[in-house]
Amino acid sequence: MTVEEKQEVTSHQVSTFGVELLRDVLLPEILGKHSEEVMYWSGKHLARKFPVADEAELVSFFHEATWGYLTKQSESRTGVVFECSGEYIEKRLSLKETPSFSLEAGFLALQVEQQVKRRTESTYTIEKRKKKVTFTLKWEEFVK
Repeated sequence: MTVEEKQEVTSHQVSTFGVELLRDVLLPEILGKHSEEVMYWSGKHLARKFPVADEAELVSFFHEATWGYLTKQSESRTGVVFECSGEYIEKRLSLKETPSFSLEAGFLALQVEQQVKRRTESTYTIEKRKKKVTFTLKWEEFVK
């Protein structure tokens, strides 16, 4: 692919309709009651395949994956809170009553775990009125 062709491909907005069909319709039907857990662990698997070095790369990955715009809201000695918003989040929230963000939660959990070097888990809260998703990550404290 030439540079011009690559620029043309990246300049066009790519439709996320196919991804939405798989993620919000087909996979939940196939996985049934295990959908949330499988998507969470799938997110962790993706984090192993696509490690990021720091928060800036994490934010960039979310944007490139069309998962939304990720921003850190707060951090303490035992965890961190991220907010994800943007057009893709708004669209998913408008198309499905309760879309799953377990894939993103699992991805965040392992990426942060690798950075803080402590076992980390993530939960999420959908804030439909504010058109955003909040991810709360907690890690284990060091035992002295």
